[in-house]
Amino acid sequence: SNGVRVLVKPTDFKADEVLVGAYSPGGTSLAPDTDYMSAGLASQIMALSGLGKFNRTDLQKKLAGKAVSVNASIGETSEGLSGRASPKDLETLFQLIYLHFTAPRLDTSAFEAFKNQVGPFLANRGSDPEQVFGDTVSWTMSQHAYRSRPITAATFAEANPERAFAFYKNRFADASDFTFVFVGNIDSTTLKPLVEKYLASLPSIGRTETFRDNGGAPPKGVVDKVVHKGVEPKANTIIDFTGACRNAPDTRFAIRALVELFEIKLTETLREQLGATYSPSVGGGCSHRQPSAKAKAS
Repeated sequence: SNGVRVLVKPTDFKADEVLVGAYSPGGTSLAPDTDYMSAGLASQIMALSGLGKFNRTDLQKKLAGKAVSVNASIGETSEGLSGRASPKDLETLFQLIYLHFTAPRLDTSAFEAFKNQVGPFLANRGSDPEQVFGDTVSWTMSQHAYRSRPITAATFAEANPERAFAFYKNRFADASDFTFVFVGNIDSTTLKPLVEKYLASLPSIGRTETFRDNGGAPPKGVVDKVVHKGVEPKANTIIDFTGACRNAPDTRFAIRALVELFEIKLTETLREQLGATYSPSVGGGCSHRQPSAKAKAS
């Protein structure tokens, strides 16, 4: 009645497990640049804060002895939930889902403790060769987009817990465009009344939205970038190929086949014949936004 879509697939792979995933389009792409850091950390700040009247510690005590967990996430183009439970704790799973939508809480003291924990990490982040290399790759492949800035103490300081809380509440204020997927040892006769009680009663305002393109597409042509960092006799090489694709099952299958073939050939040539690298790896895929294939040898 509120627009929530529910998909169910009973399986017999594990007798004591039910998995749930939920997703909705939007994500941090809908946040203005000024709130991007707050939006990007919103789900993490909420996880540190607990739910409803329970702070994180009290919530963990309340759930002691139950095989159940739910986590919210806000990505670049979508927001959602993921969770799991034993069939006997299925109603608790639904209760946690309901609270993530209707009763998030902000614990500013927990955020301050988190900020103090990450402070030393951020202070030393720029001295880690692997981190500098990864940041440079991301920064280059996004054509130096504002939202791809490497995270530093200065960029982290842009995060505001109150703005993060407001953004989280906004993204979970409308369940009408959410899809929930349940997989596992599910009895549909048990599941249906729980769906009707907890999911059909989630707030709904009938928004029609999708994610926003804020730039950051890969550069055209050939771009070479060299990073010098560290003192060890070691080198990493990443080669990125990007371009348009038709996002369809046969295309994704062909890319997976190409990835496997590419990795076999790289291993045969670079490792076995030339002895020039130890661990070549290849990854790739096709998506609605930025399709790419990647080869990496180190």
